[in-house]
This record gives sequence, structure tokens and C-alpha cells, in this order.
Amino acid sequence: MSTATADQRVDGWTRDPVKTIQDLTARLAELSKAAIVLSPIDAVDRIAPMHAITFRIIRVNPETDQKGNGPECWRSDKFCKGDHVVLGRRVLDRIMAAGNIRHLETRRIDDRSDPMYLEIGALLAAQDFSDASWRMRWGHRQLDYRNGSAQIASLDVKDIAQKRRSMFQLGETFAIERCLRLIYALPQTFSAADLKEKPIIIPALSFAPDLSDPDVKQIYLSGVMASAGHASRLLYGPDKPEPLALNGGAPAPLALPSGDMVNTRTGEVIREADPDLPPPEAPQVEPPIYVCGCPCGDQKAVPEAIAKARMAADKCVRCDDCRPGLTFVDARHVDLKSLEIPGRPDLTPARAISFRLELQKAGRK
Repeated sequence: MSTATADQRVDGWTRDPVKTIQDLTARLAELSKAAIVLSPIDAVDRIAPMHAITFRIIRVNPETDQKGNGPECWRSDKFCKGDHVVLGRRVLDRIMAAGNIRHLETRRIDDRSDPMYLEIGALLAAQDFSDASWRMRWGHRQLDYRNGSAQIASLDVKDIAQKRRSMFQLGETFAIERCLRLIYALPQTFSAADLKEKPIIIPALSFAPDLSDPDVKQIYLSGVMASAGHASRLLYGPDKPEPLALNGGAPAPLALPSGDMVNTRTGEVIREADPDLPPPEAPQVEPPIYVCGCPCGDQKAVPEAIAKARMAADKCVRCDDCRPGLTFVDARHVDLKSLEIPGRPDLTPARAISFRLELQKAGRK
């Protein structure tokens, strides 16, 4: 079947919403012949009242370059066989939008002790077709980009630096993908030929009341007006202003049994000073943490005094391994185009290596 013919059949099948179980079963069977159907259910015994099933179409570009990168998909020889590709973040976001999937939370669950190690989780919610309730799914992923890790053993220095710079975004994408695999039984890879010929179809639950029924129409309009009134109060305040107190508009503090007072506007407890008690301790302020911002992605910690001195000289923080000098590490920076030091914008890795060699030759520190 040609792509144009398949698109015509799919467009015809997805034009009208479905309100009965029999129509839904028949529609899913027909769609699976000409499209890739991602559905949270294979069969359902009822459809939520005042709702219907609609079908959303997603067309994916599976093209990738020689490095395996593409606008919407990517591939890796480790787990992609033949012409198979992996759906990228852009497609995953479109799948969530089409399926009414709510992205509730993204949270790091590691102890953050190592900047090159990340464990992150994502929480998604999908709507049940039978009662319109929300079912939550949790997925998590570990990223270990520390030196010597198996996850970066086959990568060059440039690719490692790029992955380290975008660790959180990569981890979030992998965690969301695992949630979607639980919701839709999403395959890890797709055939590029199938993605070219077949669109992705996602059924979703939509609110569709029968407005021809007078009672349903009245309930619907009452809900619309209530929502509009709530939005108006949020934007412009209550319809009738609340009366102000006589003491300049500020409510009087309330007295507690202990003799302390409460500011009724802020909720702050105003305590009376006790001469027999020591003064309250000042809150402890955590010292700032300075890390290296070199594009190599190492992010080593830098002592505060050294960091401030280098901020004044170079307008950025660099560790000893990344700042041009005797301790400059060539291997980490040889593939970079620039060291991105604002105070020395013309300094390239090649010039930094030459500078280190000159210092070694002169015997300077």
C-alpha cells in the first residue's frame, strides 16, 4: 500500500470520534492495518459517560545522519538493528500531547555527591478510558558519565563533553521514555521504513457531552459560567471589596494564650523579648560552591579564594586542569574549538598547549 493511500484511509478513520465499545474495537482493528497504533488498552468494557474517544495522528521523520542524529529520531549500533531508530524527545513530547498525558514531575533521586553521576525519575499520568480517572506511572534512569564508566567507554572526548553538559535533559528524556513504554507498551526501536509509510495513531479520551439533551446542556453551561467567574476573580479580584478595618486598613494582631501576638495578615508570631533567655542564634549560611565551567564538562570544585581571583582575572571559574598554565591537561581540551574564557576570548586549546610547553621549557610555575 502506498503512503498516500494509507494516509487517506487513516484520515477517514480518524475524522469522527467514537462513543461506543463496538465502534472503538472495530476502529482500532482497522487502524492497525495502515498505521502504528499506540493505545493504553487493547479492550475496554465501557467508555466514560459524557466522553468519546478521538484519534490523533503523528507523522515522524525517521531520517538520521552518519553519526546517528536526526531531527526527530536517533540510532545507535548498540541496540538498533537494520534500519531501526529510536524516537527522540520531540516525538515523545508530541505523543504526550496527543494522548493527553500529563507530565507531573521530574526529580533527581541520587544524593548529588558526584556531578558526573545522575539518577532521575519522571512521573506521568494517563487517563483511563472507562471512568476518566488518572493513572500515574513512574520511570527512572541512571546516567554514569564518570571517567572510566562503561556508558562513555566508546565515546570520544568531544561527545563525552557534550553529554556531560546536557546530563539532566538526557536523563529526563530517558525517564519519560520509560514511563511511556509502561503506558503504551512502546517499543524501544521502530523500523524507519514503517515510520515513513505509516503514521502513529494515538486514541485519547475527550470530553464530549450531548448538548442536544436540555439537562446536559444546562449542567454544561453552569460549569462554563462558574469557571468563567472563577477566572475573573483570579484576574480582577472579588466582585465586592472586603471592608477594611478602622486602624488604617490593617487588621489588629491576635493575642495568644502565651502573651505573644500574631500578625493576622502575614501569620507571623510576634514574641515578647525575655531578658532571661539568650538572643536567638543567627541562621547558618552555607558557603557558596564554585565549580569549573570549562566546556570539557569536568565541573571540578574550586576553592572560594581561587575562584574569586580567577573570576576577577578571567571573568569565569576554571580548575587547575582547565586553566592555561603548567597544569593544563591537553587530552581533555584538544578537540574543543574554544576554551570559552571571557577574559581571554582569543585563547584556543592549541595556544594553551603551546603556552604550557613554553612554561615547562622555561622552568616557570
